[in-house]
Amino acid sequence: MDSIKKNIVTIGSFDGVHLGHQSVLEHINKLANEMNGHKIVVTFDPHPRKVLAPQKELDILTTTEEKIKLLKKYGVDEVVVVPFNAEFANQSPIEYLENFLHKKLNTKYLVIGFDHKFGKDRAGDIHFLETNADQFGINIIEIPPNTLENIKISSTNIRNSILNNEFDNAIQLLGHPYLLSGRVILGSQLGRTIGFPTANISVPESDKLIPENGIYAVKTTIDGIDYKGMLYIGNRPTINDHLAKTIELNIIDFNQDIYERNINIEIISYIRGDKKLENLEALKTQIEADKVIILNKLSTYDLL
Repeated sequence: MDSIKKNIVTIGSFDGVHLGHQSVLEHINKLANEMNGHKIVVTFDPHPRKVLAPQKELDILTTTEEKIKLLKKYGVDEVVVVPFNAEFANQSPIEYLENFLHKKLNTKYLVIGFDHKFGKDRAGDIHFLETNADQFGINIIEIPPNTLENIKISSTNIRNSILNNEFDNAIQLLGHPYLLSGRVILGSQLGRTIGFPTANISVPESDKLIPENGIYAVKTTIDGIDYKGMLYIGNRPTINDHLAKTIELNIIDFNQDIYERNINIEIISYIRGDKKLENLEALKTQIEADKVIILNKLSTYDLL
């Protein structure tokens, strides 16, 4: 950890790194500029709710890799990913304060919400920090309640927007397109036979929120160059009703070999649902029509 600059720390799941989170990041960016601070975000893998309430299903908006990428984009100097487990959750509040915040992170300023709970049985809170942090040289700065409320509302609404194919609304709440990241793997190469080669995408995290089956207008960046694309999520019913779900990306005006490379896809808009067509020729005709709509949609988005 940087011991010369003052470490300014904030802690949270930051799932989605949406506008609510970005307002917190703006706060620590401003603080860091005023006092030559080093900006640290502490986040967790897995999401704490996976450990504390495993019976409740939770689809995450951002994988750890996506989260780090976005946090760095918004000015964070360092992202500390804590393996969230029973041992970490069962620290006493004073152990958390002394061993984690003070000794491990060398925290000088802790930017935290009034409802932040930590330690065994979530016994630690902002009152505990305000009472005890001074002995370790830590200043507590409270995040405004309305910012916290926006974070809670946004996370739920973003999930609902994505599941309802309302990507305009999701982008508005996120402050950026919804990210889907994965590795390009070898597929059946059927797309090549109808003039639309696709990269099959393997998403490693099983709890990542995957949009509904269908066709999407997307953007991706390869070797620093932005490309437009068509994303397909589905079971390829025209080929076989019983195939496993696949995620396939056709990158428009692109013909390089990108097998085994990691790729980040920005989902801009939902175009249509998946459907079974009569044959491959009908599928080709449909994709050609989709491409026209997608290029128009992406051109409009670029003007915003």
